[in-house]
Amino acid sequence: MTDPDAITPEEAAEILGISRESSTPQVERAYAEKLETLEKKIAQAATAALRNKYRLAVERLKLARGTLEGQDTGSDLPSLELSQTDNFPPALQVVAMAPEVPPPVAATIPVVVHAAADRPARGKSPPLKIAAIVLGVAVVGVVAWKLLAAKPPAIDAGTYRKFAGYYHEPVIKYPNGTRFEYEFTIADNGDLTGSCNDLENGGKTRITGHVGARGKVTGEAPLGNGKKTSYSGTVDGDLITLDETLSAGKVFSFTISKGAKPKAQRTPPASSPSSVTAAFAGDYRKRISYPTVVYDYSLTVAPEGTIKGTNQAADHSGNPIEITGKVNADGTLQAQAGGVTEYTGTITGDEMRISEKLSGGKVLRFTLTKGITLPTDPPQAEFAGVYQNTSVTDPNGTSWTYTFALAKTGKVAGSYRSADGATRKEITGTVDMVGRITAKSEAFANGKQTTYAGKVAGGGVEMEETTINGKTFGFKLPRTSAIN
Repeated sequence: MTDPDAITPEEAAEILGISRESSTPQVERAYAEKLETLEKKIAQAATAALRNKYRLAVERLKLARGTLEGQDTGSDLPSLELSQTDNFPPALQVVAMAPEVPPPVAATIPVVVHAAADRPARGKSPPLKIAAIVLGVAVVGVVAWKLLAAKPPAIDAGTYRKFAGYYHEPVIKYPNGTRFEYEFTIADNGDLTGSCNDLENGGKTRITGHVGARGKVTGEAPLGNGKKTSYSGTVDGDLITLDETLSAGKVFSFTISKGAKPKAQRTPPASSPSSVTAAFAGDYRKRISYPTVVYDYSLTVAPEGTIKGTNQAADHSGNPIEITGKVNADGTLQAQAGGVTEYTGTITGDEMRISEKLSGGKVLRFTLTKGITLPTDPPQAEFAGVYQNTSVTDPNGTSWTYTFALAKTGKVAGSYRSADGATRKEITGTVDMVGRITAKSEAFANGKQTTYAGKVAGGGVEMEETTINGKTFGFKLPRTSAIN
């Protein structure tokens, strides 16, 4: 019978893109180049049907290689031409046929036996031994051709299964300081799927790719500008080593370890769909400093994934603002406050990492922690203390002693006096939640007052005074004692 999967040498040469008479090294070189191209196409294929198409092409390519190498091996077998001058008796004629492509069935050697009178005398048996050798060579040649031209065995599932599994790295820190979480799953057929989770901004990018039979990894991820990020690397044991090409052509290398999926991402029982997000449930809180204000955040995640909570000025100077949102099965979240402010982020372990867009396009990133309590004191308690400088010189060259007392309630009380004690004025004001001070002195006889603007910084107060004459000068007051 004819092998239904067999192809002719002409077809094999066409598949490999070479001539039928090419040598074995030429066949191997063409095979390697086309195999690499097909493996790249498998890795980049957008659908399973397209990947299957390229895998069939790989099998066809291997069959072509086997066909041409089998033909080359067959043509290299030695041939033996027989004639009447080779001491063959006329009673026995051996005809050896060598077709251009050996048939798929065992070759036969026709033997013509003449009359007994034409047989050679006894003792002249060497020609019979030569005929037996010729027959053996022909049979071995046919068997060798069949073995070499046979269809190469398909890659079994075990080839890729040794790479299959879940690979996870919770934090990869890039050269610019940004942090990402990587997750990969390699299937039994070598397909790679995964994601790159932005731990700073809360976004997630899908990654697709393929692992070759020798552990070579290729993959890509779409970027927001229509371009793609490419990955290449290898799987070795329980470790994936990847190279990613960054902007300016720099290459960033990192590794991802094989292991069990995080508890929060394991597939829940079918009877309990809410358990997908139950691992994120809990209370997340933190006091967060903005450029001009401090807010206390308190958010609660329910087992079904809903988010509810508030943010409120930490000095309780305003009403709480309601926040609502939802966390997804992969830990990403979206929320909003007052129908205006938008939040995105992720939950990893006991941390809720949030990004908030501020006015002017700026982004504030902060982290809430699970299970902690908020401070009961207002933020100004951090600045409470007595700040004093006994040798402040004004623009007129006069020396003064300045004292400012900052209470944890945000009130400021102080004074300045001359070195001889003849002049003294009281100062009153406030310090806000981020440490900015505004104050003024008691009025002079003409009704005018000196004014002060400053900020708590570096264990002291940096102050600027505007005199009643409109002159300004600056000075610093170190912290000298605490206020309970």
